[in-house]
Amino acid sequence: MGGNWSENRASIKENSQSLKMTLRHRIRAMPLKNTPIIYIR
Repeated sequence: MGGNWSENRASIKENSQSLKMTLRHRIRAMPLKNTPIIYIR
């Protein structure tokens, strides 16, 4: 269980990093007034 937990944690970290990149790209591409909606979601 310990090994799986650390593996899962690593994959979660990678997923969150890619998600942050996607959000950053989306925020940059959209008008500023739409940014708060993205953050709420």
